[in-house]
This record gives sequence, structure tokens and C-alpha cells, in this order.
Amino acid sequence: MLPKTGEPSLTKSETVEARREIKDIVKDALGPEYSFLQDKIGKIFDEVAQQQRAETEAKFAEIQATQVEREVVTAYEKLAIETKGESKKFENRMAQLSEEVPIGTQSVKTYMQRLYAIASSERKSSPQKVADQIRKNANDIPNRLKGSAGPTPGKAGEIPDFKGPKSLEQSIAWAQGEIQKGRRA
Repeated sequence: MLPKTGEPSLTKSETVEARREIKDIVKDALGPEYSFLQDKIGKIFDEVAQQQRAETEAKFAEIQATQVEREVVTAYEKLAIETKGESKKFENRMAQLSEEVPIGTQSVKTYMQRLYAIASSERKSSPQKVADQIRKNANDIPNRLKGSAGPTPGKAGEIPDFKGPKSLEQSIAWAQGEIQKGRRA
């Protein structure tokens, strides 16, 4: 017999048996006096069963797609929490990678973590790296100031720490004195 609504779909062999049963049922119901209608009515029932099966499979595929979509959204959200928002930067690349890398038998969560690992480990282009470093350095004032202190003390071209504000005239006089010292050495 064909499955009732809500039951799993039949396999091909079960479907063939069910079709035989439908034809047998029609044959038995019509009796010998209407046996000439058996093939026509059997085809009608077969077509109705195929339509029912197609509708069921379409609903199942839709439910499955919704389930996968929900799992992906959940995995994205969990990954964002685990990576403290870093994964959000790579969502576009992860979407591109999902078209290139098949999911296979792994869970959606594992798949999303692997896509993130791939996306985040890819090398950026050189100009983009430089631009990112410039942006980072522009916002990192303490390190920028440390790096601009000049050569280490005691070496030529030393720039000592000035204590308190100096006027322009005092700074020029000091620089000229340092130049004169450099010529004598």
C-alpha cells in the first residue's frame, strides 16, 4: 500500500509493489465484467500517486532547505560569538568558499568553522596589507611615538628628551650647538 500523509516515502521496489497492488485492487474491485477499464483506471491511480509523491518530495525538500538554512544561521552566530566578531569580517569570503568546498559528511557547525579557518588564513594582497598596517599604526599613537624617538641614546644624531617646553629660539640654538659638536668629533 502507499504511505499515508506524514509517513516516509516509499523506495523504488516498494513503489513498484504498491503499483501492482493498486492495479490488483482495481482489477478485484471492477470484477470480470469491467476488466476492460482496469488499465485506464490503473493509469489514473498511478498518475495520482505520482503527483502525490512529487508534492510530498517538494515539501520535504523545502523543509530540508529551511532546516539547513536555520543550521547555517545558528552556526554563523555561534562562530561570531566564539571569534568575538572576527568571523563577521570573513562572511563574504566564506560564502564564496562554500561554493568551492563541498560540505561532505561533516556537520554544518564544523563546516562553517573550517570555512572560517580557510578564509581567515588566506594571505591578503600586499597593497591591502600595507593599507591595513597604515590604518593600524595611525590609530596606535603610543607605539607610533616610541618608534619615532630616533636612534638609541649615546649614538650620533641623538635626540635627547627635552624637559619642559622650549622656545623656537632655544631649539635652534641647541641644534646649532649639536652640529658644532658633531664637526669637532
